[in-house]
Amino acid sequence: MSVTPDQYNTAADKLLAANRILLTSHIRPDGDAIGCVVAMRQTLRTLGKNVQPILLDPAPPRYDLLVEPEPIPVLGRDITTADLADVDAILILDTCSNARLEPIAPFIREHVGATKIALDHHATRDPIADITLVDEHAAAATLLVWSWIQTMNWPLDDQAATALFVGMATDCGWFRFA
Repeated sequence: MSVTPDQYNTAADKLLAANRILLTSHIRPDGDAIGCVVAMRQTLRTLGKNVQPILLDPAPPRYDLLVEPEPIPVLGRDITTADLADVDAILILDTCSNARLEPIAPFIREHVGATKIALDHHATRDPIADITLVDEHAAAATLLVWSWIQTMNWPLDDQAATALFVGMATDCGWFRFA
């Protein structure tokens, strides 16, 4: 099941209508999760959007090249859910599982005023979003982010491109796995 251009367009319309967008991913972030967050942060900012990226755990040191130019705040250490009260869109990347979002899952469930969009490539999913962009055959969620950016003809800067490459490469074992 792949994501259609119409699905990307619908999600983009909702996302771009928002004033403040929260970007997050799963606990114990890997290259795919961090790559998705960084790529969408860069892309949405280029489009003039107010974006608040957060991680649920610190990025492992091997991903410093993605987070050192601009650190991503960690929930509970650098930022709290009270700081996120005014977000009106939530983009959940590389997971559709409540268990993998546990530190922020209650906030997402209870933040009824926000449009919720989830983008993922895993088979396991909970009903966490209003719009779900899922392709279980994609090797990495960053491939779906890339496809979304290309479909919408959004700009892609060097930092976003690097983040997408790292996410895709690490999720497929540096091209050893399909």
